Amino acid sequence: FDPSLTQGLLEALIENAIRHSPRGGRVTLHVTRRKDVLLFRVADEGEGVAAPLRERLFEPFVSGRAEGTGLGLAIAREYAAAQDGRIRLVAAEEEGREGKGAVFEVELPWRES
Repeated sequence: FDPSLTQGLLEALIENAIRHSPRGGRVTLHVTRRKDVLLFRVADEGEGVAAPLRERLFEPFVSGRAEGTGLGLAIAREYAAAQDGRIRLVAAEEEGREGKGAVFEVELPWRES
């Protein structure tokens, strides 16, 4: 993976999680490697992503906040794609976290150096 692109991707996801977490809430980052994939998960304790936004969440200028630019997640998607990776919003139901924030998962190819 590209360290610079990965840093930008994680900064965008973590900043997004901080903005959507309540005061005193936690943001967690979990990193694992599964064979040839490096998996990052960023979770917050906010209200989660409203259903109408989920389909377009990674498009530029789509935001769940009135004061948001809607660029952070779009940039994160581009940084993942530039590394042949992908990013997705994990459904709250998958996590047993209904109404308890959002989880974003990034998969980047892992190549031995």
